[in-house]
Amino acid sequence: SYLLNITASRSYNTVKNRIWDLLGDNSFRRFLQRWVRALKSWFVKKPGGDLFEAMGFRYFGPIDGNDIGKVVETLRKLHRIPGPRLLHCITVKGKGYAPAEADPVTWHAPGHFDPATGRRIHAPHPRDRYQDVFGEVLCELAAADSRVVGVTPAMATGCGMNLLASRFPGQFFDVGIEEEHAVTFSAGLAAGGMRPFCNIYSAFAQRAYDQIIHDVALQRLPVVLCFDRAGLVGEDGATHHGAFDLAAYRAIPETVISAPRNELELKRLMHTALALDHGPFIIRYPRGMGEGVAWRDVPVEPLPVGKAEVLVEGNEVAILALDKVPGLVLDLPQVLRAVSLDAIAPREDIIVSSRPAFGMIRPVPGKPGVLLLQERQLVVPVPEDTRGRVLKLDKRNAGTLMIREIGRAHSRMQGLSDPALTIEKCQ
Repeated sequence: SYLLNITASRSYNTVKNRIWDLLGDNSFRRFLQRWVRALKSWFVKKPGGDLFEAMGFRYFGPIDGNDIGKVVETLRKLHRIPGPRLLHCITVKGKGYAPAEADPVTWHAPGHFDPATGRRIHAPHPRDRYQDVFGEVLCELAAADSRVVGVTPAMATGCGMNLLASRFPGQFFDVGIEEEHAVTFSAGLAAGGMRPFCNIYSAFAQRAYDQIIHDVALQRLPVVLCFDRAGLVGEDGATHHGAFDLAAYRAIPETVISAPRNELELKRLMHTALALDHGPFIIRYPRGMGEGVAWRDVPVEPLPVGKAEVLVEGNEVAILALDKVPGLVLDLPQVLRAVSLDAIAPREDIIVSSRPAFGMIRPVPGKPGVLLLQERQLVVPVPEDTRGRVLKLDKRNAGTLMIREIGRAHSRMQGLSDPALTIEKCQ
């Protein structure tokens, strides 16, 4: 702090600049400047400042980043100094609240708690969360196959990979908040014979779009990209809505995109991805609890790639749903009213027919999906991201079919608090 006060002061820098000007541009001045830089680098070596000094930055710090007054004062001083400058601030996560200072990982997203006592109020989970299913299944795969590794950009607890970190630390890699590096690192591991499961929040996977294309897809490397928090995320806020991944990644060749509709299907998709020898293989799944389907100690068979599952047979109208949305369309009268079928075909005897669940989004599901589209008079896609985002891209393949889309409009996604897609929220 004492050294910082001197080197950031106006008087020190004024005197220093005058000395350099008086010496002129000669070998003695350059020697003296090198000596001064070496001396300063020695003083700031412990906090890592010598690295920045070697790159031509003037390094200042470290200072207490939680002392706002000190930070502002220092920034005002540095504002008057010419050239590239770097101020090193060290902060304490949760500063000012003892429980958060003592356990910053838990208190990153503590949920409800009593501010007076610091006691967290745990809400019961009647069903398993998707992140817990992912974490446990990944441990099962890692135990059975030493090639399986987990890669996370600093979200081990949030995505459930903390289970792998505790049980198989040698097969776990946390690369920090670097989604781009997480994907490239996973590609390198896959090229070396490993089978990486790279888990990134859907909203932040966009940061690694270039790496997914160039480092994984072009080489068809067997990297499993697990996009947690896909769809709408409720309390996590608008910045975390995973509403754009389907449209973005369907454009990448040789990419499989899947979306489980329950916990067991997530487990099956993870096994399916591991069984394939090429990639990328994307599994997108929502935040929060699953559907209550039994998945532990259940025999698992890989899912066929590029195939839809018909949940209910019919003959006139096809309602297409993916990921967890199939449960929504089970209430047929509500769905009929929500999509205003009478405005499309004004008859009261419309029968909603086959409701296929698309566990695979890309490749586009073939039979029975294609046959269903060819035989139905009306197709109603029900995505949970933005309105018609997925199936709209393939309307050109639907011939003369009438297509009605429901889902979320872009303008309604900002600040949406309830992650559940309901009929009342469809447009």
